[in-house]
Amino acid sequence: MGLKIETLSLKNWRNIEDKLIHFNKNLTVLLGSNASGKTNTLEAIQLLSSGATFSHTHTNHLLQKGKREGKIEATYTGDKRKITLACLLTEEGKSVKKQFFKNGKKKAQNHPQGTLPTILFTPDHLSLIKDSAHVRRDELNHFCSQVSPQYHEVLKTYNRALEQRNKLLKDPTLEKTMLSVWDEALSLGGATLFQARAQIIAHLMPYIEKAYHAFSPAEKLSILYKPALPNIGIFSEKTNKKEIRELFLAALQNSFPEDLRNGFTTFGPQKDDVVFMLNDKEARAFASQGQQRSLVLAWKLALVQYTEDFFQQIPLLLLDDVMSELDEERREAMTTFLRKDIQTVITTTHLGYFSEKTLEEADIISYP
Repeated sequence: MGLKIETLSLKNWRNIEDKLIHFNKNLTVLLGSNASGKTNTLEAIQLLSSGATFSHTHTNHLLQKGKREGKIEATYTGDKRKITLACLLTEEGKSVKKQFFKNGKKKAQNHPQGTLPTILFTPDHLSLIKDSAHVRRDELNHFCSQVSPQYHEVLKTYNRALEQRNKLLKDPTLEKTMLSVWDEALSLGGATLFQARAQIIAHLMPYIEKAYHAFSPAEKLSILYKPALPNIGIFSEKTNKKEIRELFLAALQNSFPEDLRNGFTTFGPQKDDVVFMLNDKEARAFASQGQQRSLVLAWKLALVQYTEDFFQQIPLLLLDDVMSELDEERREAMTTFLRKDIQTVITTTHLGYFSEKTLEEADIISYP
């Protein structure tokens, strides 16, 4: 069902001069010491699938030191299709320019989104529950943008309008009427984002409940989407978008004095949060470290299953050295989930984290 990655070519990418990987099996294990290029390989796959790297480092670090040009390229096959995605990297002053290509034709940076969604799991994600709200928003935005290029465009448009409104709010002599155009733009894009996020969370609920049940069948789990609209609280995914837009527009107009004092827009999708609840208590405050890790693991596995069921595309699962951060029970749950129809690329420094049976079914790629 859907596409799978078949080959990946890396030339002058970060610390990798020239490497070609064939993905012959559904499980590929990248084995090597720290700083050997394993994580950089996952980043290359992520860049081709989403248009951005997950480390968010400066672009001048994308090219191998001393090189002026590089390229990453992958082929994907499935559903009687063969697609080639490439990113050409060119040094321009103190930064690196990225140019994307699909089947040899130049495309926009966001074009790869939707070709083959990837679900990424790194040790940093294990703090998803206890981190600040912006981390959970970023996680939700990244997933929604991959499965829906339209969501990505709406988010970009909303952020541009928000930036302009905030810029105007820094002028203490600003008149309220001067914000009307930006209030309209924010209310339109914001209503779309509010509704899309509410729907995604509602759809994800049964998946994450099922995944978490495997770890703690006696605990009650729930997830709440908490939109940042004053006096609204938590609304249903069935709430009409027109109604949301009218509520948001009225709130923006009413908050003008406060926004002007602060010099920025004080609420909206840029302030949203996703709240995890265990036994009717907020997990961020009350869950143990083990419970929080189980929640994050369940969240990632739920994203995989949700993408498969709702978009008829099995995503590519990228796991960056997470086995070393999980205890034996959670490692076992992860390897059990890696069933034969989920293509997975996982990095590790030690094969002892895997069973013999798992390794027999895997391609092992060694890094010096």
